[in-house]
Formats: sequence, C-alpha cells, structure tokens
Amino acid sequence: MRIFKRGKTYYIDYTNAKGDRVKESTGTSNKKLAEQILAKRQTSVVEEKKLGIKPVTQTLLSDQINVYLDFSKTEKKPKSARIDAMALRNFSTIIGKNKQYIDEITEEDIEKFKMERAKTVSSSTVARELATVKHFFTKAERWGKTRVDPARKVKKPGQAPGRVRYLLKEEIKKLLDACTLAYLRLFVIIALNTGMRKGEILGLTWEDIDYENALIHLADSKSGERADIIMNSTVVNALKGYQDKPAARDEKIFKYEDIKKSFTGALQRAGIRNFRIHDLRHCFASHLAMNGTPLPTLMELMRHKTIHMTLRYAHLSPSHKRQEVENLAQIWPT
Repeated sequence: MRIFKRGKTYYIDYTNAKGDRVKESTGTSNKKLAEQILAKRQTSVVEEKKLGIKPVTQTLLSDQINVYLDFSKTEKKPKSARIDAMALRNFSTIIGKNKQYIDEITEEDIEKFKMERAKTVSSSTVARELATVKHFFTKAERWGKTRVDPARKVKKPGQAPGRVRYLLKEEIKKLLDACTLAYLRLFVIIALNTGMRKGEILGLTWEDIDYENALIHLADSKSGERADIIMNSTVVNALKGYQDKPAARDEKIFKYEDIKKSFTGALQRAGIRNFRIHDLRHCFASHLAMNGTPLPTLMELMRHKTIHMTLRYAHLSPSHKRQEVENLAQIWPT
C-alpha cells in the first residue's frame, strides 16, 4: 500500500479484500489526510477478511450533501429547504475542509461544528442547524452511505426561552385604530383572536371559513397537519363585514403575499415600537394566560407540539395560580 501524487492531488494504491489492486483519488492535496484515508482502507480490508464486515462504499461529503439537498427540496417546504442548504453549507465549511468522505466524520467533528457555530450565532440557530446535520446523517446511514451515524448521540444546545412580546389592551385599541386599510384590520383581528401565524392567515380562502361551526379549517398548518381553529364572535363579525371579497370561494381572502409594509405603517401611527407581526400570536397567548387559561388548554390552542413551548407564558398567569393555591383553604381543616 502506498501514497502517490498526481498534480496537486494525492492518490492511494492498495489491495482490497478480494485481492484486486485499487488506485483511488483521495480528493485532497493534504498528505496527512491522504494517509488517514489509506489507513481507513487498510482497516476495512482487515475487517472484511477476518470478520466478514463489508466496507461501506466511499462517498464524498460534498456529493452526499447534494443528494440530501435534492431530497430536501422535494420533500420539505421551501423555507425548510433553504435552512437545510445553509446549515449544510456551514457544516461543509467547518468540517469538510479536513474530511473529504462522509464515513470519516466522527461524533467529535459534530461537536466541533456545534461549538464553532456557537461562537457567532444564537443557540436557537445552532439547534436548527444541528437538527439538519443530524437528519442528514440519519438519512445517510439509512441509505447505506455510512456505517455509523456520528451525530446520533450529539445533543442540541440548551436554548433560552423564546421572546414574548405582547401589547396591553390600550395598545391593541391604538393598533386597530391605526389599521386604516380594511384588509390589514381584518388580518390583525384574526391574528389577535386566533393565534394563527402570518402565512396561515394570508393563505386562507373563503372555503376555509365554516360559519356554521365557527371554525377555520386549516389544511396546511406549520406541522403539516389539519387544524380546526376556533373563531370567536369578533372574528366571525369581522369576516362577515369584510367588503373586499373575491368572486370565487376558492380564492384567497387576502390578495397580498405580504403585509409587512402596511403593518409597519400602522405601528408607527399607533406609536408602538419593538413589535413584529409574529408578536400578534404572543398577544393571543399572553392575554389568555393572564385571564387564567390552563396551560394544557393554551398548548392546544397554540398548537404547540410540547408543553415546553407553552411554558414561556406560565409567568403571565399569577392570579390563576394564586386561585389554585387559595382553593386549598377550602380543603385543609383549620
């Protein structure tokens, strides 16, 4: 077995378990890395001869990333596919410069990626990118591109509680008064009273509105599952009174792809700062919590996957918790 160089690239020359001579490009100009690749081939030959363990076909990390991203574009939503592309580009930049093949990557490399990203981005960004990397290796193992999933035991970083920004009742009135455009006012009313996300609201059609049962039927929520959103009387009246209705029921209620510009203008007129469209969802949850809604119920209304996501609102319901403790006074003997 030997290493030789052609141009700037190192090649390895060895005999496989079947006795065939193999000449293979390492894809690198780094001699030390080429030596590591050759040593790995030697180990694979011994394992196959002595233990009957067949080696996994060597796959370049860059090639497997391209395969995964094609899968991501086909199977995931555009936003998720973009996150995957960015995460794997960052992973390749940090780890790929020293590791050419996917089965050379170790758990230590994944931890290194996590630590390097944590130096420049938030823990939530690290968690999102690590989730992509972990799924990338899960699929690679399933597709037979690596014998062991090196990311399986790597844990996501601890994340700080998510941002909770909500408006007081008087601020909500100011915001609604500042929504001089009919479509914007309707959007804000729906968001404040249902907790729906921006994309969900803008994607609504009149067919989704069920006045008889006071429900909004969501066919494609964030989780990809069907959801029935409860409408209160405020939402029902706002929808019925909306004048700018399309001719067909299968057309969207809102004719705009985005409302950021008009929403920003309304915030400025209302004198409200540091507030985003998504914070309307926090308003919905925060005021429910402050009015004593139990957290399990709030979890269902917010369509959270775990109670952990709902716990960010727990500190907003002190009166409810006080009442629960006060109830003990009716139980314990004095």
